Amino acid sequence: MTTSPKLENYQLCDQLEQQQQQQQHVEQELSGFSHILFSLANIGRLLIPNTSLSAFIENSKTDPLKFIITNIRRQRVHLQLPYKRENEIEEDPEGYTKQNYIQYGKYKMALSIGGVPSQAHSFSVLLEKWKEQGSKGQDHEAIDYSSIKEPELAIIIGYEMGAAGYCAHPGFARTEEQLLRLGTGWIEGTCDVQEPDPHPSNTMATLRAASTPEIVHEHENIGLHELKQLSLTEVDSVAEIKAQLHRLLAGDNQENDVEYPVPPRTPVQK
Repeated sequence: MTTSPKLENYQLCDQLEQQQQQQQHVEQELSGFSHILFSLANIGRLLIPNTSLSAFIENSKTDPLKFIITNIRRQRVHLQLPYKRENEIEEDPEGYTKQNYIQYGKYKMALSIGGVPSQAHSFSVLLEKWKEQGSKGQDHEAIDYSSIKEPELAIIIGYEMGAAGYCAHPGFARTEEQLLRLGTGWIEGTCDVQEPDPHPSNTMATLRAASTPEIVHEHENIGLHELKQLSLTEVDSVAEIKAQLHRLLAGDNQENDVEYPVPPRTPVQK
């Protein structure tokens, strides 16, 4: 029995409508997570240099919240932070993302962004500039820039900053305006760059001098508290960390997923 052309057209239209609805749903879900995706791409690229940018972007669209939770947990394993269940991270993905950022800065001594310009290029202008000169990714040509929206741009900026050896507080990408200012400053070379500070107690002085008020506030209420509370005495054993990593990766067969290697534990000085 053959299908009539009219029915085929109806089925095609129905499939197209379903795809559009699914795309809109993903975009809505991603819209509030741009700053988190920025930070995950940034820290992820710093931790794993061969992270695929195009795969990171594509995987983030499949199940955004699950993708975020999985990457937060993987980074926690690498950063030797205590084990957290999925439901714990789901309740506060932003808080755990900031904790990863703080922990990375605490031990890795990375260059960081302390301030951004007050003016920004428009989204379209910045995207075009980034396409022309901003990428250091191995698979830059695989990115479809015609379909890039705010969450994807946040990932690209975070990734490229990580590729250059810089980390930035997720608060710099909280809104589209902040993201555009960060991207403009990075592409134009006008961001305020901070050298690694071996003394975490100096963090607030640096941030007060160069950052936006909301980022200072976040560090006062979250970051410095974490710096004081977290210590290597709270880190699980290497065996447990490896077991956590195995549990996280078990059953995760997404192509191009990257395994975060577990660094050797630093002995605690008493």
